[in-house]
Amino acid sequence: MALPKEPRQQMINMMYLVLIALLAMNVSKEVLKAFRMVQLSIDRSNDQTEQKIENLYGKLSFEMQNDPKRAKEYFIKANLVKKYCGELNDFMDDLQKICESKGSGDGSSGGSAYQDRGQGIGELAKADDNEIGSEVLIFKKKGFELQDRINSTRHRLLQLVDSADRKNFILALSPAEDVVTNDGKEPWVNNMFEGMPLAAVVTMITKLKSDLKSTEVDLLTHLLKKLGEFGIQFDVLEPQVIANSNYLNLGEQYRSSIFVSAYSSTQKPMVYLGELDTSFLSINEQTGKYNATNTSPLASISDSLQTENGKGILESLPEIPGKQSYEGAIKLKLPNGNSIYFPFKSDYTVGNAGVVASADKLNLLYVGIDNELTLSVPGFPPGRVRGSISQGTLIQKGNGKFIAQVGNAGLATINISVVDDKGVQKVMGSKRFRVKRVPKPLAKVAKMNGGRIRAAKFRAQLGIIAELENFVYEGISYKITSYELLYVGQRADGIASAPGRGVRFTGDVRKFIDKAEPGDLYTFTGIRAKGPGGITKLSDITFRIN
Repeated sequence: MALPKEPRQQMINMMYLVLIALLAMNVSKEVLKAFRMVQLSIDRSNDQTEQKIENLYGKLSFEMQNDPKRAKEYFIKANLVKKYCGELNDFMDDLQKICESKGSGDGSSGGSAYQDRGQGIGELAKADDNEIGSEVLIFKKKGFELQDRINSTRHRLLQLVDSADRKNFILALSPAEDVVTNDGKEPWVNNMFEGMPLAAVVTMITKLKSDLKSTEVDLLTHLLKKLGEFGIQFDVLEPQVIANSNYLNLGEQYRSSIFVSAYSSTQKPMVYLGELDTSFLSINEQTGKYNATNTSPLASISDSLQTENGKGILESLPEIPGKQSYEGAIKLKLPNGNSIYFPFKSDYTVGNAGVVASADKLNLLYVGIDNELTLSVPGFPPGRVRGSISQGTLIQKGNGKFIAQVGNAGLATINISVVDDKGVQKVMGSKRFRVKRVPKPLAKVAKMNGGRIRAAKFRAQLGIIAELENFVYEGISYKITSYELLYVGQRADGIASAPGRGVRFTGDVRKFIDKAEPGDLYTFTGIRAKGPGGITKLSDITFRIN
């Protein structure tokens, strides 16, 4: 069975398998009702898939109108997909109506065949009949015709996929193959429908239609991909050499990428510098760069670059040394009149007078704590070194030591200057630091972050703590402020709860913990702790009493 790609379709398939397993044990009203609910769920999913199919055909039609020469091959194939899938879907519809008509009790089919028979949903009058399916599909040979149509449709659809791609292309509609058993071969029809209650038969036909629609989506998506997502024609090729650096110290390795680049001589791109809104951008795993997007990724625009031969030209005269970063997006017009954006981000380093700025713990700063820094400039004594920071405050402690206090995650720039013999302060350089928030601690009881615990040990605990594991700075602590305890006793009915305040177990929380017996379940939820940067919410922890 081919695995569907969409989570909803995967869930429906799993539900159907579970119901088939339940059939082997007992055909109860509850199981029949469950089949009907799965059928309704598949019908809703099919309606959504139909809308997706219409959108895909619409895109292919637009490409055909916009660029017939390029799109003709794929448009013809798309129409064949529509024809083949439509013919099989119509046959399945007719087959389902025959079964519904025989099982409705009044000869009706479609929606009118399903009446509320005390289960709260529409059901067939003969939903539990296990002979109708065999009669229609086995004895009247309709199931064998269905098998032939499925396999022939699969074959014709696969022929529409390029031979190079066909080997790895999996259709959601599985082949209808006979099953090999110890006693020989069992026909596919018998294996699928023989002895099944009518509710299961109709649901299976509905599921086959769902698999067919998913197959249609996959094929149309494949054709659009082959047609070309962007449709931009590049007509100029030129060699490019991009080095890791054009300036090396003795002993450093030189490395460059040499390749052929392409651009369009008929289209002038717009190259913008500004701030990117990365909230919806994705990263290409192979290149490590941003993927293209149809929506402008620019939160703000600071400059528009001149272009030469399809390339934006950036010229800059930095005023301070250190690492300089810039980002923006290239905008290109598509043949259909829409635009596509290629976000970019890069940096370069401006040499300075040898300033040194280092965090004493790590090469980053943390919000809400005293970050220890050492600033120095070769040739100047520590007493003449000064510093400032782009966010927060920088406190001079003496002998080149500083304390940085930052308030926001992101980046902070340390500007380093010296006081010369005449008392004049001169900027010598700068260095950027990443700024992070102190990691969340773990809530623990008995030094455990949940799991199984002996009853006596659990009852002996005095409270709940927040522990910051493996953090580079010592003396940083969090204190539990509030939480809620959920208690499910082995011998109790339902879930009991009690609010907790502070570290120690008191009040109803203490009472519930004192009751701990094997089999009881305790969950601490909504845990909040106060530490650097204010109040933070911690992950829930659960204990099972042994």
